[in-house]
Amino acid sequence: MSANSSVFDIKTGSTLPRRWLNIAKVGVAAMVASAAAALAVSVSAAEIIFYEYEGLTGQQLSLRNTNSNFEPSGFNDRANSIRVRSGTWLVCTDAEFRGTCATFARGEYRSLDARFTNQISSAREVETYGSSTGDYASRQRPLIEFFEQREFVGQSLLLDADTDNFSPLGFNDRAISLIVSGGTWELCTDAGYRGICRIYQPGRYNDLGAAMAREISSARLQSSAQNFSAATGNGDVVGDGNSNSNPGKLMLYDEDGFLGHGLSITGDVADLDHSGFNDATQSIVIERGAWEFCTNANFKGVCRVMGVGYYRRLDAELYRAISSIRASTAASVSMGGRPGGARNPNDGAELVIYDHRSFTGRSLSTRTSIDNLTSKDFNDRAMSMIIHAGRWQLCSDANYVGRCAVFGPGQYEHLHDLNNRLSSIKRIM
Repeated sequence: MSANSSVFDIKTGSTLPRRWLNIAKVGVAAMVASAAAALAVSVSAAEIIFYEYEGLTGQQLSLRNTNSNFEPSGFNDRANSIRVRSGTWLVCTDAEFRGTCATFARGEYRSLDARFTNQISSAREVETYGSSTGDYASRQRPLIEFFEQREFVGQSLLLDADTDNFSPLGFNDRAISLIVSGGTWELCTDAGYRGICRIYQPGRYNDLGAAMAREISSARLQSSAQNFSAATGNGDVVGDGNSNSNPGKLMLYDEDGFLGHGLSITGDVADLDHSGFNDATQSIVIERGAWEFCTNANFKGVCRVMGVGYYRRLDAELYRAISSIRASTAASVSMGGRPGGARNPNDGAELVIYDHRSFTGRSLSTRTSIDNLTSKDFNDRAMSMIIHAGRWQLCSDANYVGRCAVFGPGQYEHLHDLNNRLSSIKRIM
């Protein structure tokens, strides 16, 4: 049949030129190609696969969306290797993105270190940028970008290192939204990492709110050694600060037990209303110094001085009532660790273990190694732990043998495989 011959259209009852049929075929082919392209885009959406064994073997759990708790999937605390097919993912050892967290970029992680082996409980995509090779610790390239308008538009400032003053860069008090693509960053309202500070983990923050929008003047990367806790679930962690001019540092939380949103304080705050945290505080961690907390602005109303420690739930007079805070030189202070500010018997300890999760129940504190917890009536009892200083080896059997794991400074709400199995503790650094 020649190219110029005709064909009969049964629908219209008319005869059409053969070239029209060729055009129709081209149109169908274009539609198929378009559908295939759309499918390819869908397939390339962010994806991470967790494997039961090292070397990307064994049963698998594949994710393309946030999973805040692996327990219902039957894959909690089972992963030993990871493949990230696309995107960048925040992977955490506890549900709800708590515990120890790290970001994983595209690549293969054929084995995990002790922090994550048989420990992973939640994961979520944080950003779809970049790809690299090598150990995942090196993949967390520190990178933060500030934008002068909401929703990541307008002029921007990109940083990959500490910056103590935004003024020379022409970006002081301008940022309204930001994207953290790598690392954990402390952002402060004053130059020199002072004023009101908050800490942000990888993620997209489309509106910084009244407390931080058009207020940021300095930013610095928080190293794992500086972080008091690997993650709290809302992008805010407790750091130790390094400026000798700072009188101390503390963290306010708007939920009991150091949960919820946090606000880092490094200097006097006469009115918390400006930070969006007025009458919101329910628990406090004071890492350094003594502080006076008052129920009214400008250090008025009911005031009380509290020292270093953990205040899991404030007593009635300060609970959701704090409006101003300032450093104190008072000789007598309440110490944290018990509701109502009762003195903490673990004050000065470098490691504290508890016989219930989330730092509750009976506790045992130490500054030195213990080869057999039976001697302390604490064998096979520990379920949570706080390490104030040093690195410690925890073992399931006496004399530092059996199943062992090494932990650094931080808060561990549960001990995973060592829950109710801990028999010896060794200070190694």
